[in-house]
Amino acid sequence: MTLKTLKGTENLCLQLFEQSIAMKKTTVAFFHSVAIFLHRYPAILVGVVANLLVVGMCCQLAFEAPPGAAIRPMGLVAGLFLIPFAATPLGVVLSILAIKNRKNVGISLLGMLLSLAPFPLGWFAFHSVVDLMNYTLKP
Repeated sequence: MTLKTLKGTENLCLQLFEQSIAMKKTTVAFFHSVAIFLHRYPAILVGVVANLLVVGMCCQLAFEAPPGAAIRPMGLVAGLFLIPFAATPLGVVLSILAIKNRKNVGISLLGMLLSLAPFPLGWFAFHSVVDLMNYTLKP
């Protein structure tokens, strides 16, 4: 390698390093703003996490048994009941507190809607997976 090639490589590495630092600053700023938003409106976090858990549990059902099998997913159904049972009151109370503290009413109502959604979403996702995989539900 010649000295000119080394200097060109050094400049390229320096440019890549500067771009990496700029990207890290942007990423940190994004996650910081998301953290502040979720700190102000925790009902959004409760609703999103509950909905992701419910949908994830239903998607897991598709990998547990072969298509066309007869299944009795008692643990899954219990989870699909308990997650909304915990998330709904918590999300509704957090949304009401946010509205009472005169925070953005629209976002607070969105948090309330998200915290009410896990039960119907879980029911829909469960029956969609059962229909798509042609499962037979045993009594």
